[in-house]
Amino acid sequence: KSSSNQAIKHQSSSSSIIIIMSAWRKALSQSVQELRLSFCQTSAASKGLRDFVAKHYKGIKKDNPSLPVLVRECSGVEPRVVARYRNDRDCDCVAAVSRNQS
Repeated sequence: KSSSNQAIKHQSSSSSIIIIMSAWRKALSQSVQELRLSFCQTSAASKGLRDFVAKHYKGIKKDNPSLPVLVRECSGVEPRVVARYRNDRDCDCVAAVSRNQS
């Protein structure tokens, strides 16, 4: 019985994540002028961003066809996501997350 409840909770949380990602993707071009992603093709530090690009790039472009999404793979670089907002301000998203975690 408990494994059944866990499966239902997991399924519910997965559905919530999908809905949030879909809403996020559709709203992206309303405030973001350009999205830049750079990462290493092989490093463990870049695995999360590589996986994100592989899983979500097509959906982001489908929902935001006029939004420039620049993907740069460079050997040995730290993963980085930079969003340029409509007011011409940049937000280095990965650096912001790293600072908040330390």
